[in-house]
Amino acid sequence: MRALPVLLPLLLAGCAGPVAQQAAGRGCDGVMVVRNAAPVEVEQFFAGAPGQWGQDLLVPGTLAPGAQRIFRIGPGPRAFRVVYATGRAGEVAGVDPCATPNLTINANGMTATP
Repeated sequence: MRALPVLLPLLLAGCAGPVAQQAAGRGCDGVMVVRNAAPVEVEQFFAGAPGQWGQDLLVPGTLAPGAQRIFRIGPGPRAFRVVYATGRAGEVAGVDPCATPNLTINANGMTATP
């Protein structure tokens, strides 16, 4: 039974998904897939700290309904902000691209998923 403590981490690593393995063992590059499931165009998309948004990541362009783009956000918790073509904005904070690399923009805000 002494082999079990040595083999257990290897066995568990085989059960973990690719994101968990990447974050735990080999590092995470913070790539995030952002999909617009809202019925309106997204004119601006920001990642950073709340209130310190920096540059619009969609420049030059927008994100049409049904479209998606891939961004290299970086590892660690981030806040995201979108501005819809209607002028309305939505924000979500505490999203780590390494744990939840998919961000879906919908009519009422955003949802991050593994």
